[in-house]
Amino acid sequence: MKKFSKSLGNIAAIKQSFSSDNDGMLAKAKGINKSYANQSFRIECKTCQSPISRDAVDFTNHGVEYVVCENCGHLNGIYEDSEDFCNKLYAGDGGSNSSQNYLKDYSVRIENIYLPKVDFLCSSLMEEKSISGKDISIFDFGCGGGHFVNAAKQRGIKAHGFDVSKDLIDLASTAFRDVYGTDCDSPFLLVHDEAELLEKVISSEATVVSFIGVLEHLQRPLRFFEAFKSSQSKYLYLTVPLFSLSCMIENVFPNIFPRQLSGGHTHLYSHSSLQYILNKYSFREISSWHFGTDAMDLRRSMLVSMLKNGCSERMLKIFQNDLFSTEMLDQMQGMIDTHSAASEVHMLIEKYD
Repeated sequence: MKKFSKSLGNIAAIKQSFSSDNDGMLAKAKGINKSYANQSFRIECKTCQSPISRDAVDFTNHGVEYVVCENCGHLNGIYEDSEDFCNKLYAGDGGSNSSQNYLKDYSVRIENIYLPKVDFLCSSLMEEKSISGKDISIFDFGCGGGHFVNAAKQRGIKAHGFDVSKDLIDLASTAFRDVYGTDCDSPFLLVHDEAELLEKVISSEATVVSFIGVLEHLQRPLRFFEAFKSSQSKYLYLTVPLFSLSCMIENVFPNIFPRQLSGGHTHLYSHSSLQYILNKYSFREISSWHFGTDAMDLRRSMLVSMLKNGCSERMLKIFQNDLFSTEMLDQMQGMIDTHSAASEVHMLIEKYD
């Protein structure tokens, strides 16, 4: 089962700050990239562990060099994700900063972004495995602000979330109790580090283990695929950003905030590196949903650049309403999605041996 595209209209409204606060977000991204570039050089591919040479750089994006693995096609930043770098980014002030971002439009994010993810999971299990939502349970690892778990709860699904950030767990619990009452036990649990998160995956008995925008942030993601394989859980539901057209757009517009390659995205999966993982661990793809925001990234990059170049308000309106309208945005993204060049994929996976 394969699905392509979704309307970008609702997402564009949520991501408006990417344009309005471009300079501030760009400065922050460059600061994180500078910290990342102070780490040791990566010696092997994040996915297939083939040797990586820093002499074979394919392109540079906002101060960081990247290499496409010749063996599996994974996109690797040439520096390691050190434990200190990851802790500062996610468990320290980084988690606090994320919680402030997640406070904005919390319910709107659930409605427009996370309920469709839950619905795709449920429809996939129903169509491919004849399993209804009431018969599944979810352990969501790296749950962040709890959007996916709270969306699953809205659909009547048993779900629990785990994260290393206390601020995000507190936010998730508060959002849950705002709906279900202060006396209800929170379905969210704080774990201390990636190692403890890994243990929770290994011991999982939930029907579905989920990583929604998480694997790309982990220091050792392969261990989590191995943990799922050894767990009692039957299905793995993941969402990852991809090595995609957006990466090249960011390379062309150096003065625009890079959404795809910045912050914790020090490496990116490709369709071929995901297939490598499926083959390596004897996993089978049940369903996938291919969509991205590459067209929106292009439109945003052009719009902010036009603003910096002094275009009039009249010209900006002509650009947004006539030359690059929302309708054109969806049509362009649809073509990008169906050609497997989109910035994101959702996959539901099962073990088959």
